[in-house]
Amino acid sequence: MRLIRVIIAVFLLPCCAAVARAVYFTLAVPAGGGGFGGTSFFWTALGLGFLLWMLFFVFLPAPVRSYVLAHELTHVLWGALMGASVLGMRVSKSGGEVKLSESNLFIALAPYFFPFYTLLLAAAWFLASVFLDLRAYFPLFLGATGFTLGFHICFTISALGRRQPDTAQYGRFFSYTLICFMNLLVIGLLLILVSPVSFNQFAGRLAVDFGIVGNFIWGWMRQLYGAVPRRL
Repeated sequence: MRLIRVIIAVFLLPCCAAVARAVYFTLAVPAGGGGFGGTSFFWTALGLGFLLWMLFFVFLPAPVRSYVLAHELTHVLWGALMGASVLGMRVSKSGGEVKLSESNLFIALAPYFFPFYTLLLAAAWFLASVFLDLRAYFPLFLGATGFTLGFHICFTISALGRRQPDTAQYGRFFSYTLICFMNLLVIGLLLILVSPVSFNQFAGRLAVDFGIVGNFIWGWMRQLYGAVPRRL
């Protein structure tokens, strides 16, 4: 299984590049000008929220307990979605633990690629928008999205800088590669959801970039195969 995971991780690396290209080129295309709903406005509001989080992270005490809570609740959420029962949960500033009746790869690694507070914010926003006209508050929503994404990214990098039982269980190389791929995909889809770009545009760009990366790998493999000396 270790060899299989390494092989999967190697193939996931170019997939990370394809998703990153798709997200970048989809969101870099101007849509709707610079006003409300425009791409430049989108990046400005999102970036200000992210910058505000960085200032909090650098100059104020890190809200470790909030991260631990999100981490353990993500285990619980993904466990529940996959049919596991919650047997207990503990959260403190020094760490946390959740006991489930069963676990798997995605339950174990979900906290590292699932931006809990960002998706909670998005769910609350779209639910409230069904009953209320929130268009005037959209800049605040984008700023809060950038803030919570900054929270997720910074704490994920910080957590992965230390030895984690979740990643050690499946091998660090495989786990880190899968986490990178899933972060790019989940955050990319989330940004598309709140941006002026349509999902169809992103899906089309994703198909193009997977094709570009796939052709590059195929060409590289053919060159490598041709360079291998053959014995008659």
